[in-house]
Amino acid sequence: MDQDKVYVKLKKHEWPDEKAAKRRKRWTIRVVVLAILLAFTMGWLFGLNNQKQPVLFDQSKYERLDAVIGKLNSVWYYGKDIDQLENWLVNNAIKGMLERSNDPYTDYMTAEEALDFEQSIDMGFVGIGVQFYALDGINVVERVFKNSPAEQSEVMPGDIIFKVDGTEVTDMPTAEIADLVKGEAGTIVTIEFLRGNEAIIKEITRGQVLNSAFGYTIDDVGIIELYQFGSSSHVEIEQYLKDMAVNDTHKLILDLRDNGGGYLEALMNIAAFFLDEGDVVIQQIHKDGSIEQGKVKSKKKYENLEKIILLVNENTASASEVLAAAMQELTDTLIVGEQTFGKGSVQITHPFSDGSALKVTSAQWLTPNGQLIQDIGVTPDVEVKRHPVFYHDMSMMESGVKYQYDDVHEQIAYAQKALDFLGYQVDRMDGYASLDTINMVEQFNLDFDIDALDALTDVTYQVLHTEVLRRLYTHRNAVDIQLQKALELMRE
Repeated sequence: MDQDKVYVKLKKHEWPDEKAAKRRKRWTIRVVVLAILLAFTMGWLFGLNNQKQPVLFDQSKYERLDAVIGKLNSVWYYGKDIDQLENWLVNNAIKGMLERSNDPYTDYMTAEEALDFEQSIDMGFVGIGVQFYALDGINVVERVFKNSPAEQSEVMPGDIIFKVDGTEVTDMPTAEIADLVKGEAGTIVTIEFLRGNEAIIKEITRGQVLNSAFGYTIDDVGIIELYQFGSSSHVEIEQYLKDMAVNDTHKLILDLRDNGGGYLEALMNIAAFFLDEGDVVIQQIHKDGSIEQGKVKSKKKYENLEKIILLVNENTASASEVLAAAMQELTDTLIVGEQTFGKGSVQITHPFSDGSALKVTSAQWLTPNGQLIQDIGVTPDVEVKRHPVFYHDMSMMESGVKYQYDDVHEQIAYAQKALDFLGYQVDRMDGYASLDTINMVEQFNLDFDIDALDALTDVTYQVLHTEVLRRLYTHRNAVDIQLQKALELMRE
């Protein structure tokens, strides 16, 4: 490593009581820094300057860090533009250390970041408990979460949210509608729904909504979508499993697509619903080579489930990969979908008194059979790809832009895939505007009264995207070919 040389001129003598006061001021922050440094054997090297001026820094590596922060805090010119400079210096010093670790999952989080991280896993909120989508300015309830205030008030999928506390919300951005509906627990929100030709006004008392899982039934098959392994996810998923047991449902599709993981405890609680007591769910291999096993510790398995299929995709990661691998290796569960993400490292979170936290990789996960997940993932038993339109990132076309015959662009490729998804017969989906592509665009423009004939315009492009969403939302199960394949396998 090259040695960094620091040249500092002595500006002002500090008396012992001044130094002691500054050290006391920085005590809490220094404790955080020491804890991080004890976990990572890193430091700074300082040398004498070439004029052999007095050394201003104590040679203890921790005292040197403290002195650097103190000096920057007191004399750094550009520090005048930074609020709470000392905290800013400490946070960035820690983040700088971790950025050089080449571990994307080890991170230092400020108090705000730590709170956001925790809330992102648990997913709960205070509101009424509906999921809705907006098309053509109309806000349609798609799902009503179990045991939510909306369910208790008999809100139904398909209801249109028309007014919230007297304010019409047609054409209003969904984020603004959500802000109107949410509020403090125990308060009342008055919502006018449109159901068919009838206006229904409901006064709903806001409450805590748990929304990390959602369940429903198609024919005789129970389906549970699990979005995260949050602290209450096992409670949510068990509510649906109990209903299925009461209704004598023997087939389950557990949908782990786009599930990025969560808490280890939640994983173990949920695994107990599908595995036998004593089964090894996970193994953790630590830096010293030791292996720690996580086993099912209770008899909670739902014996009514005779056939289980798991749905996974490229965003299935971490704890959801562990559960999929364990069920694939220990049971006759089928995995359907795509190769999973391959996030097989274990992070532990160490909180500090100011609310900040260190999230650090402590081990790697192994499957019950000892297979690595990191950078490999879980291979499905039956691979099923979604329609190509769902793999294509959509970028908005600028106003006035249009594509004609013989043009080539990524936005043309998206339009071709969207047309194919909507049932138009395109000859290619590679971004080249062939004559056939332009003919299909013309047909789409005619079908939707768009004033354009021989070109893909920004208006056509936006309507194409809207129609893709409309079909996805209104015919979700019908266009979900991975789910359809799982249902097909259930009937074999």
